[in-house]
Amino acid sequence: MISEKRAKYWVEGAKELKKDFPDKVLIGSVMAAYNQKDWEDLAKMSAEADFDILELNLSCNHGMPDKGMGRACSDVPEVVEEIVKWVRTYYKKPVFVKLSPNSTITEKITEACLRAGGAGVSATNTMFSFMDPDHAMNPYPAVGPEKQTFFGGACGSVLRPIALRVATNIANDPHLTKAELMATGGIINAQHALAYAKFGRCSVFQIASAVQ
Repeated sequence: MISEKRAKYWVEGAKELKKDFPDKVLIGSVMAAYNQKDWEDLAKMSAEADFDILELNLSCNHGMPDKGMGRACSDVPEVVEEIVKWVRTYYKKPVFVKLSPNSTITEKITEACLRAGGAGVSATNTMFSFMDPDHAMNPYPAVGPEKQTFFGGACGSVLRPIALRVATNIANDPHLTKAELMATGGIINAQHALAYAKFGRCSVFQIASAVQ
């Protein structure tokens, strides 16, 4: 994803992890612009890395949307379907699409993922947001002498009610009963995970903000 490391670095690291922990599940998360060759290359590398599951990050607010990456792909079912097809050509294990909480058509995006051979979706990525300024109304973050800033992705507890609603909508949709769901928004304690399991039919739980 967004890193100073090359993709090859992560592939080799994944191989080492699988070698050391062969019984553990390893999930890869990849991102590219709406470009067939880039997605096919990532799919081939992910297969080589031997990820057990591959998550396609089509919804990151920090993912250079001005270059067609991240959330630039997240709200067009036809784009999502095509990207999943490109990836599935070379990566045969379960593929998930990471949904945007900013979208109003997450059920349609999920349906497009399934149509293309995806296993399910992750609910959800971060929420497009503006951080609170400081006491003097200076923006945060403020980069350089001009104190430049831009919108980014809010996560943690503020995200959970929105992500839980997205997961629940998909879980209750009679057309999406075959969709597997990963909970990825604001899980801070066990009760939060149980809520995703009960109402959102989620069976895998990603935790980031609580660990940080």
